[in-house]
Amino acid sequence: MKLIILLYVPRSGSTFLSSQLAKKYSNILVMPEIRLPKLMLEKEANVAIRYHELKRILEKDHQISSLDITEEDIVDLYKNSQSLRPESVLLSLAGLIAQKKGRQFDAVVYKCGSAGLWWPALKASYPTASFIHVHRDVRAVVNSALHSQRPYHPGEKMGRGDPWFRAKGWNRYVTGMQKLTQAGEQIIQVSYEALCHNPTAVLDNVINQLKLDVGVAVGGEGISVATSEQDIHRNVNKPPLKGRLDAWQGELKLWQVVVSEHLATEGMNTLGYEKRISKTTSAISYSACLFYGFIFHVYATLKFKLSRTLKHSVSPIKLYSRIVHRLRTRNLRSRW
Repeated sequence: MKLIILLYVPRSGSTFLSSQLAKKYSNILVMPEIRLPKLMLEKEANVAIRYHELKRILEKDHQISSLDITEEDIVDLYKNSQSLRPESVLLSLAGLIAQKKGRQFDAVVYKCGSAGLWWPALKASYPTASFIHVHRDVRAVVNSALHSQRPYHPGEKMGRGDPWFRAKGWNRYVTGMQKLTQAGEQIIQVSYEALCHNPTAVLDNVINQLKLDVGVAVGGEGISVATSEQDIHRNVNKPPLKGRLDAWQGELKLWQVVVSEHLATEGMNTLGYEKRISKTTSAISYSACLFYGFIFHVYATLKFKLSRTLKHSVSPIKLYSRIVHRLRTRNLRSRW
């Protein structure tokens, strides 16, 4: 089975792309979004994982419940993984899900956008995997994040509800993916806008680059999302909603657009997204928007940190565990 990992900034159309792949090609298994591909990076790529370590990693993934696997399944997963290295574990897990479905698949897609920040550890842990990066206009990403609740953190908006934070993160991510591609890394780039305008052409191009044989594999069932994520993926298996492509123009405030375009200039230029508001705004208004955006960013950051502190009381043991975890993983994360 071919391993495919989908990389993205949240609200960039990754679920829609996954749905389109699953609907058109019945031999592609699309897994629900889980954190496992990134959590596996805590282990060295060439060091086998022990059973208790695998179980601990799975328990840390709060999204793993969407797979509906049992303790017995974990035991089987451990036994069936040929090398118990990250890539083998992902493939064995896909095989387990395929067995539950009573189906055979030629490829499996794992959605794990945050894993892209961990290159080159990601590439080292999954040496034969193919990678797809789906990107979307930063203003549409910011707009969607501002209107979407975090499914596993009630009361919180995605991207902290902060255009500054989301736009800056978007710029870092997409420019990082572009730099990797230019350096020769095999990353398939997919534009969400192009996917909506001409899904057949985009999907065919992706399949060709993946070198998958899909001659008879047409007519898949789409994908299902976890109950807790249904509110943010209401249109997952519907046709493209082209009216949403430019919805940000009527929904974002002036300062939110200015902040997004200013902080994401490099990424927008690289991907061919044209600035609009920034070109027609006076210097005074532009500066005022940035100033307000920064003040709001400071407020949103402090509110987020305080909320997390109050929600999760940190005992000395937990604090020690977090420090050890950060020391172990800080060198894995790419610095782009």
